[in-house]
Amino acid sequence: MPVGDWNVAYGWGNHSVAGYYAAADFNADFDTRLNASTTRPTSADVTADIATHLAVTADTNTTGHLTDTDWDTFNEKWDALTDMVLTDNYIYVGDASNDPMGMAMSNDCTIASNGAITCDHDALDNFVANEHLNWTASVGTIHTDNYIEGHGNGANCAAGSYPLGVNASGAVESCTDATTEIARAT
Repeated sequence: MPVGDWNVAYGWGNHSVAGYYAAADFNADFDTRLNASTTRPTSADVTADIATHLAVTADTNTTGHLTDTDWDTFNEKWDALTDMVLTDNYIYVGDASNDPMGMAMSNDCTIASNGAITCDHDALDNFVANEHLNWTASVGTIHTDNYIEGHGNGANCAAGSYPLGVNASGAVESCTDATTEIARAT
């Protein structure tokens, strides 16, 4: 097929009056776009292009970026949430509502800003006998009446005394009158 026929068949000829794109116009536009810049684009070029063509301000119906005003509004609303304020000895407790609440620790336990939890010696609910306890880092005293329940049957202890030490099978090794606090071994 002669070149002229290709131009006519594919609209590359001079048919601009009929709505076709002329070959000369196509080639000129194509070459111009390919050779628009002899240097690499800079970050300023890209930023300007994005800001001009791609960045859309978000609203209730449009996904886009937040303006400074949006951020200020968001931050003010966040700061106004009274349930999002944690006072001393409070922790966030969440539930299925996705709205965590600041809850006070019980009166017999506290939590420090570093996450350390301290509980009074009688504050351990649901203590499970025979669970492994590591007293290596304990501080202060161990109150024997809190931790011996369920260890041994006391058969080797005198009346008024309670099991203090037990062996691996739970047999009583030593007893106490339960009024004595045992200082932490150093």
